[in-house]
Amino acid sequence: MKILISGISGKMGQLVKSDVLLSNTFEFAGGFDVIEDYKGTMKFDAIIDFSHMSQTKKVIDFAVDNNTPLVIATTGLTDDDFEYIQKKSSEIAIFHSHNYAYGIQVLIKALNAILPMTDDFDIEITEKHHRYKADAPSGTAKTIMAEIKQHREEVKFIDAYQTKRQKNEIGVHAVRAGTIVGEHEILLASEDEMITIKHEALSKQIFSQGALRAAKFLENKTSGLYHMKDLV
Repeated sequence: MKILISGISGKMGQLVKSDVLLSNTFEFAGGFDVIEDYKGTMKFDAIIDFSHMSQTKKVIDFAVDNNTPLVIATTGLTDDDFEYIQKKSSEIAIFHSHNYAYGIQVLIKALNAILPMTDDFDIEITEKHHRYKADAPSGTAKTIMAEIKQHREEVKFIDAYQTKRQKNEIGVHAVRAGTIVGEHEILLASEDEMITIKHEALSKQIFSQGALRAAKFLENKTSGLYHMKDLV
């Protein structure tokens, strides 16, 4: 399977390239940072996008023009971007996730199993990333929030700096420091006990490998919007 990489010069683009070159399943078909600069002639079977949110719509249009499945791993996307992704998924197969780590999907499944049994527990969410991450809370934290909302429709998510918690308020903590790859923790606490669910990314390699699994998943799919939960 021939992979074209959008955002080839970035850290994640280079990781994907390295994984592709070491793989027996994938073949490197080139890459670009800005779509207007792409001069490649080699055929490709899927595009993996680890570029910048300013490029997302252009990359989607490029994928549509080439009738090629697209894996979107760029962070910081807007509601308008998501609407565009949804619209264009009727024309090509698109895979999108806020987090391509397999373990995050396991965490979400565990959370969904626990929530029905902990209606009276307070909840706090903490996410930690490196000092350069621009968006907060993280896309993964927003996914966790959406999962909780399905079980507790009345909840309100607030910035964690507020001290006292009102009923049905959930504090969301965003930490930006050092070179933290990514850490997400959900704390559930009652009067006398506490449950913690935590996922920590030890390297960015898991995101590259997850994106490649997503690309393989899209093989032979002609349209539709897919997510990591479809892989787990």
